[in-house]
Amino acid sequence: MAQWKLYPKITDLGLDLDIKDLNQNDKSLYRDLSLDDIIIQLLYNRGILKKDSSLEELKAFLYDEIDPVILKNRDPYKFKDMKRVVMRINKAVKSHGSRSREKIQIYGDYDVDGICATSILWDFLYNKMKADVRPFIPSRFTDGYGLNKDQIEKAAKEGITLIITVDCGIRDVENAKIAKDLGIDLIITDHHLPPEILPSAYAIIHPMIGYNYPDLCGAGVALKIVEALSKTSSYKNFDISEYYDLATLATVCDVSNLTLENRSIVKKGLNVINMRKRKGLDALISISEIDNIDVYKIGYILGPKINATGRLYDALDGVRLLNTQSKEVAEKLSKKLHNMNIERQKLTKYAVEQAKSKIDKNNFFNLVYDDTWHEGIVGLVAGRLTSDTGKPTIALTKKGDLYIGSGRSVDGFNIIEALDQSSGSGSLRSRSSNILESYGGHAGACGLKIKKENIEKLHLELNKFAKTYFNKSLNLENDFKVVYVDTEISLGDINFDFLHKIKILEPHGRGNTVPIFKITGAEVLSVFNIGSNDNFIKMKITDKNSENIFDAVWFASIYKPDQIINFSYIDIVFTLEDNIWRDKHTLQLKIIDLKPHVV
Repeated sequence: MAQWKLYPKITDLGLDLDIKDLNQNDKSLYRDLSLDDIIIQLLYNRGILKKDSSLEELKAFLYDEIDPVILKNRDPYKFKDMKRVVMRINKAVKSHGSRSREKIQIYGDYDVDGICATSILWDFLYNKMKADVRPFIPSRFTDGYGLNKDQIEKAAKEGITLIITVDCGIRDVENAKIAKDLGIDLIITDHHLPPEILPSAYAIIHPMIGYNYPDLCGAGVALKIVEALSKTSSYKNFDISEYYDLATLATVCDVSNLTLENRSIVKKGLNVINMRKRKGLDALISISEIDNIDVYKIGYILGPKINATGRLYDALDGVRLLNTQSKEVAEKLSKKLHNMNIERQKLTKYAVEQAKSKIDKNNFFNLVYDDTWHEGIVGLVAGRLTSDTGKPTIALTKKGDLYIGSGRSVDGFNIIEALDQSSGSGSLRSRSSNILESYGGHAGACGLKIKKENIEKLHLELNKFAKTYFNKSLNLENDFKVVYVDTEISLGDINFDFLHKIKILEPHGRGNTVPIFKITGAEVLSVFNIGSNDNFIKMKITDKNSENIFDAVWFASIYKPDQIINFSYIDIVFTLEDNIWRDKHTLQLKIIDLKPHVV
């Protein structure tokens, strides 16, 4: 059972945030916005509507109607080194006299973001600019994350003179120097937390360095490079929207903030995906037996299949799938990825079951390890335990003389800061410390290497840090899972007009979460098990404010049907959805948590 934290009502805070007062001089604008109290509350809860918000900002968020000033801020040449990058790529592509085109390598990463970023940049350079370019994705198992010394030396021997990283490289100071010493120009494009001392590269494209929006993922950064290249005279007629589908996959799967520019990319990208023009993606959608692709289906169905390539085998298969023009190849690769994901699911299920048995419920920070877990799924184990317990989690497995692993965090808890404070490094951007061999990442996720004799010491320090945070920052003692509830309503408020009204906030994701509502005192009319293993709960409920009876489903019930029936009346927190079955639409409440109603 979780704690329910209800956002304060705007009226209770004494804030005057009536949309009409934001700009009295242009009443046509606020009439167009058609916002009422519930939407204003939801926008306020997400930090989108503030006392100093302008109507232009709200129109940009809600309708993607971009003000010229906002559009100017999204100019790719706002990146500090973009002009230098465009000039260097154009130089590499063009031959002069006896000098042939240079050999270029796109150096990616083995997750969805890295695969999509590699695909975007390779396709544009190869198919549009006719460059001599090859994609490269390092092996998770032999090369590791980021630039690899052996691979740089191999590239130099193959005559590659320009390496462009995507979704990696910003912390690879030593390997950047190796590339420079070998006569390779290195362009680093990345979005991870940069170090205090940047690598010595030919150019760096990073959303936290000189750009107006820091939340782009690796593929989002790659998209900006393509946009800049397309502004040159030779490619002015090119429409970069054909890459919005890949940028959307990456933005969603990397759990980037769905605000401002990312929101714009994803809104457009969902339309592109549902056109089903990309053969590889179409084949993956078909084998998944889904349609009407949305953020949820990307994050929980399509993304894991693409990720499975890098977790278990060769991530370059993901690039091949997303770039193939052959329907036959697309079908073959999509089946391969589908089967890889089934294997990944089995490995994950086994490891999660083991990991759960290793948890001490009295700890404030979970740290689990096992010598037998597959290296490619420890991040999934950490994510699952974080979701189930509401606590930040690190999962480790043995590799050589060290233990390597991944961490996942909860909202508000900066896992990198926790590692920094717990390991005695003294610098948020440091990669080594007294306890850790190396680590890196961002607030919500991390990767690390550690010696076995230091694991328990690290856990002790992390637990101290987390205990202070949870007790002082959130005043939590027993219930670590927190559900942030937007507002309380009654069943009488719910109808299709209400659902369509809140859909204006879609697409949802980090920074713009699905609205969560609370109802107190709902009457339980019936409860029964559903699902192939009878492991889910479905019930019919009503209340005194409604003449209708609503279906409610609970996929993580901690009660049995007879227990819920005996409650008679319940309090619930839930999301609202349109349940479509055989072309029939019904409103359904998707329960997040339930408690017996206390009068």
